[in-house]
Amino acid sequence: MKMQGPVEVEIKVYIINDDGMGGVATIGMGKSVFPTESDLRGRLSKFAEDEIPNGFRLMTKEEYWDCIAPRSVESDEDGNLCESKYALPGGREWDL
Repeated sequence: MKMQGPVEVEIKVYIINDDGMGGVATIGMGKSVFPTESDLRGRLSKFAEDEIPNGFRLMTKEEYWDCIAPRSVESDEDGNLCESKYALPGGREWDL
């Protein structure tokens, strides 16, 4: 057994259902081990295929971005509310 340090690594995975209800799943990656990118991607795939709660799916890049950079609401000079959405960096698909 490898013990690489006094660490316990967890990843948080953002999920959503078709009604727009989102959530965060916390997945353990082990104790005393530093996971590789391949380990993380593999664990995410296993979660998405076998463990995700019924009715939920992984968020798209746009859904995730809206979650971490929420739209701002401001009023214009006439007092009308205006919703601003931040630009999505790098296009609509996840960067690999």
